[in-house]
Amino acid sequence: MQLQNIKRVGIIGSGVAGLATAKTLLAQDLECTVFDRADRLGGVWADGYSNFGVQAPMELYQFPDWPLPEGTPNFTPGPIFQQYLEDYVDNFGLREHIRLQSRVTKVARRSDEKPGWTLTIRVDSYSYEEDFDLVVIATGLYSDIPNVPSLPGESEFQGAILHNSAVKTRDPLEGRRVAVIGYGKSATDAAQEAVAVA
Repeated sequence: MQLQNIKRVGIIGSGVAGLATAKTLLAQDLECTVFDRADRLGGVWADGYSNFGVQAPMELYQFPDWPLPEGTPNFTPGPIFQQYLEDYVDNFGLREHIRLQSRVTKVARRSDEKPGWTLTIRVDSYSYEEDFDLVVIATGLYSDIPNVPSLPGESEFQGAILHNSAVKTRDPLEGRRVAVIGYGKSATDAAQEAVAVA
């Protein structure tokens, strides 16, 4: 990509991809602003379920110029990886370029016919617009609201129906009969947690 006419870059998302993009572009003397709707940087790592973690060996999931600390478990637990991202941000001076609790609600071509994009950003109940030469969308695969399917008999069910993303501790599972629907990574993590306390 030719960057000679690009000065300002808006990056949507402060997960791994957004942070790496900001660090790389700032090193090329571009002005970058990272927007994230959450109140913590880190994307999925900022707010995971109770026993989430990296699903690949650490060598495949660390920044080439910022290795995970010595002694880090190979399949790194989520809270440790979140701290790693926080340290990455501080080490490379990214924090001042990150705007948390800033939801991008619209991306549109600039109305003044100049090249680039206008972002509409919402903070609490206030919205404003900001122009950028380039926009990088780094919101990740898991940035949407979880899909909770409707289940037959759901309205008569007396217990709780929870998506795994809502289970931040083991407390909602304590002493309960638990059924886990699904067989993905988060489902097996949920089953492991339930067996420990249900």
